Amino acid sequence: MGVAAGMGMGMGMGMGMGMGMGMGMGMGIGLPHIPSQLYWMAIRYNGTSDLQKGVRGSEGAVPKKVDHDERRREISEALWRIASTRGLDGVSLRDVAAEADISLGRLQHYFRSKDEMLVFALRQINQLAERRIREGVEKAAAGLGQEPPPRFVLRACVAGMLPLDEHSRIGQLVAAAYFARAVHDERLRAEAQEGIPALRVFFAGLLRRAAERGELPADRDPDDEAMILISLVDGLTAYTLLHVHTPEEALRLLDRHLDRLFGAPVGR
Repeated sequence: MGVAAGMGMGMGMGMGMGMGMGMGMGMGIGLPHIPSQLYWMAIRYNGTSDLQKGVRGSEGAVPKKVDHDERRREISEALWRIASTRGLDGVSLRDVAAEADISLGRLQHYFRSKDEMLVFALRQINQLAERRIREGVEKAAAGLGQEPPPRFVLRACVAGMLPLDEHSRIGQLVAAAYFARAVHDERLRAEAQEGIPALRVFFAGLLRRAAERGELPADRDPDDEAMILISLVDGLTAYTLLHVHTPEEALRLLDRHLDRLFGAPVGR
């Protein structure tokens, strides 16, 4: 597959996270708010039932009052299933309609074009991911019984970017499919570009808070370290997908980097 392919996968994963994170407040120091994208995490945190078994509509017995948003979400889930198994290259509206078990005409009632469907699907995944990542961090923080330190929140968010189980691996494959298309699709690429700086700002904010608390060495530049961390996770994600690293090795390397960053011993 080569270096370029590995880099593409890694960038796709980071793009998903980057497209999704901005600043939000919670737990005293700020939790992720995800205004756009984070598409790969939604499938992980939304569980595998919809992705693997499918949420399929029925051409018969349609209720008089159709929930248009719900139907659009079901179509998006069909698109995710296709993306996770064979990518998005060459996928047509007819392919998605067949996967969703509806007619092409009915699909076009909800989406006038493939681009419109793709952008909606990305944003829908992001909305799910925002809720789930916040719940995950808050649940983990609740066990501390106090405001979690910035490193705790940073590690929880970054670990969530890695493909550590089959659920998240499926989500990462969807992300890779979107990334491959976004390279040549101006609309999808714009969605990606707007979010990466927001993720950097969010991580840098956590690092600045850590420095204020005396938990981060004064010579660390929060903005640079935030970008280095994003790049590290991209690489670990790509190589975990390629089975160069096991999930356990990826986490160990992540923790080793955080130890170095925060000035802790690295004897892991």
